[in-house]
Amino acid sequence: MSSGSEANLELGLRVNFESVRTLLDKLRTQLPGVKVVFTSSCAVFGRAATKQVANETDVVPMPESSYGTQKLMIEYLINDYSRRGLIDGRVVRLPTVFVRAGAPTAAASSFVSGIVREPVHGERSTLPVDPSIGIWLCSPKTLARNLVSAVEIPAEKFGHFRTVLLPGYTATSAEILQALEKVAGKEARDLVEEKRDGTIQRIVLSWPEKYDTSHAKELGFVDDVGLEQTIRDFIDAEKEG
Repeated sequence: MSSGSEANLELGLRVNFESVRTLLDKLRTQLPGVKVVFTSSCAVFGRAATKQVANETDVVPMPESSYGTQKLMIEYLINDYSRRGLIDGRVVRLPTVFVRAGAPTAAASSFVSGIVREPVHGERSTLPVDPSIGIWLCSPKTLARNLVSAVEIPAEKFGHFRTVLLPGYTATSAEILQALEKVAGKEARDLVEEKRDGTIQRIVLSWPEKYDTSHAKELGFVDDVGLEQTIRDFIDAEKEG
């Protein structure tokens, strides 16, 4: 994932580009016309887009991470294969998924879930970026629903350009921590320590904060439920095992 690709270029290329290209080439030859949903990332944009409201067509992607570059290369490949009729591709650019269950990942955005997930479990967590930086978020439940929609939407609705920004909302880490305290208590909030990581903050600052997802909503993708409800849903799911 993002920080991992930055630290290990060869591994990032093998995982995020070469393996996906190999899979696409197998599909187009063995299952021509098959429907393919590819989960891309807002890391494709870069700082040129951070002062604008990002959308699918008016902001030129200029990624400033190897991860974003690798995702963008696959986006273009899927678009070309779909243009040729080799596959029926749908590219969805995901917001940061909040709150991710399980162990932390090598993603630069991993802390977004970590500052909730670990404190809910009574464990300490680190906030590596300025708490005022806005990040584009969506919950696992909303993401799952929208991925199903990506499969079900007729190909002609996507048109010749197969990339769509999924709905989400912008929140800062400070707002996430306020929501955590409201839902889980001050004891949970106090388990988060601020400790800057320059590499992570540089990557996060290359992602836009605001997005125009009107195209996604026209296609039938749904909005998210917000911070507090997402945290409540996570806690309930953890209690249920």
